[in-house]
Amino acid sequence: MENASKALIIAGAILLAILIIGIGMFIYQQAAGQISDTGLDEQTISTFNAKFLAYEGKVTGTEARSLCDLVRQNNLTNAEEQINLINVAYGTACTGATNVASPTDGQAAAQTATTAKNSIKQGRSYEVTFDYNSTGVISAIGIVDKSGSSGSNP
Repeated sequence: MENASKALIIAGAILLAILIIGIGMFIYQQAAGQISDTGLDEQTISTFNAKFLAYEGKVTGTEARSLCDLVRQNNLTNAEEQINLINVAYGTACTGATNVASPTDGQAAAQTATTAKNSIKQGRSYEVTFDYNSTGVISAIGIVDKSGSSGSNP
């Protein structure tokens, strides 16, 4: 009888330990979910960025103008979602340190793309760089003329 009593106490202790571990894991998973919830997952961010990253580096004037059209369309489509707005800075290279202001209005952000497009000349070469916001989404694009003074101005 004494052995059966000890066996029940040991079994109860084991069940209690399993219960405590299970509760601890549940609390940890809930806390981890709250901390990492930014509203955007990594796949959504990489899909959003991919359409612009194709233009990174040295591009032609035609490609740079196409990039401005893409950004303008993005800004008009996502006018209500500030996190997806992109500012275009002609003549300013982005260094990754967010030296170009992030846009707050879809129409104004679309206008920066149109203004940059009007400054870009076909037949010249340009350097395209990016700045990212705190969630990893592209927030600014810098376009700098790299043709020098010998390029043609059609």
